[in-house]
Amino acid sequence: SSCSQTCGSGQQTRSVSCKGSDGSAAANSKCTGPKPTETKTCNTQACITYSWETPSAWSSCSKTCGSGQQTRSVSCKGSDGLVVADSKCTGTKPTLKKTCNTQACVTYSWKQSGWSACSQTCGGGSQSSVFECKGNDGSTANKSLCTGPNPSSNRTCNTQACESCSCRQTENGQGLEIANYTCRHTVTGKVRRYSKQGYCSAQPVTETRHEGRNPSDGL
Repeated sequence: SSCSQTCGSGQQTRSVSCKGSDGSAAANSKCTGPKPTETKTCNTQACITYSWETPSAWSSCSKTCGSGQQTRSVSCKGSDGLVVADSKCTGTKPTLKKTCNTQACVTYSWKQSGWSACSQTCGGGSQSSVFECKGNDGSTANKSLCTGPNPSSNRTCNTQACESCSCRQTENGQGLEIANYTCRHTVTGKVRRYSKQGYCSAQPVTETRHEGRNPSDGL
């Protein structure tokens, strides 16, 4: 007969009878010698077993934040190394994908960090606001990560009036001429003495005499 199993040791059977030379059936006792076996084993090779296999590791996450996905391949494989239909494997098939990097993404926006130096020390200058691209985690980022134009703006600064200066040439007590320059603030009236003409405006030079007085003294 056909083998009772395709693998793992099955059985085959046959009928054995005692027959006469005329073809008639006779009792087994009429036949001499051992009776031939009526069964034998067959298909003794081990059966192939099947199991789920994950031949590859998880892929890289599709996102660095904000919940991405990772995937992998899963197959049903026999003990002989051949990949077969999933129906050959028992049990739940392992998952093919999973979520990853579920932490919230950092958001970026322009934040003012200060003002530039004023372009003038008096008389009304200008300065511009300084903006940095900041993440909501407090980090400073590349400006390309912030959307929209840099919202920098300008404002006036040092609007107080500048000193109004006049130049005066004086003599010391020994009759030597030296150049001293005095500046009077137009608002406060405070007077300062300088030794460089560059501090003074281009105004006529007037002569005054300060007998025995040190030119470095105040007026």
